[in-house]
Amino acid sequence: MTNSEKPPSFISSNSAAVLSVTLCLPLLFLYVSAAYDPVSEPSFAHLLTVDGFRPSLLGYIVMLGMLLSLPVAFVINLLPMFTKASSEQPTPAHTIIGMSILVLVLITMRQGILYELRPFVNPLGLVSILGQILFFLLLLVLPAAFLLNRLPRIAKAGTVKFQPTSINLIIGAAIFQVILMLLSAFMLEATACSIGVPNCD
Repeated sequence: MTNSEKPPSFISSNSAAVLSVTLCLPLLFLYVSAAYDPVSEPSFAHLLTVDGFRPSLLGYIVMLGMLLSLPVAFVINLLPMFTKASSEQPTPAHTIIGMSILVLVLITMRQGILYELRPFVNPLGLVSILGQILFFLLLLVLPAAFLLNRLPRIAKAGTVKFQPTSINLIIGAAIFQVILMLLSAFMLEATACSIGVPNCD
């Protein structure tokens, strides 16, 4: 095997992209539904709790399954990256589309983060808006760096084709962004509970 040859991939970029997105869709759907319509509950919600508050065994299984689906999807999405062909170079459109998707994820999932974040920044008064913006920009830094550092910097002259591995990498960065936002919301709530901030529930 020469230096230019790559080991065979166990999963193609296209298959990894489809599988990883499929794994993320249930959690993303429930998260967005709960964040933007907190009044109504899914018809199957009673199956997930014992008394309307405590999770049932099925509820624990569903919660753990959905939370684990994100890192599993991220790993599946990364597998083809190790066998990326050197001839696959993205166009600048990959960078533009990738960053736009990261910002879209940030906007879509902002509601849950804001609910946990506001009690911490509200005491800042007029500066609270700057605190919120800074927090969201920090959430964007790692996925953006992951995307930009992995995409080759120089595109082939005249290339306009969207390469599978580059699209796959954009999806991976978006999943990474979702993971960071869920973790940050959890950590903010845990911190609020530990110091007695009112939004602890």
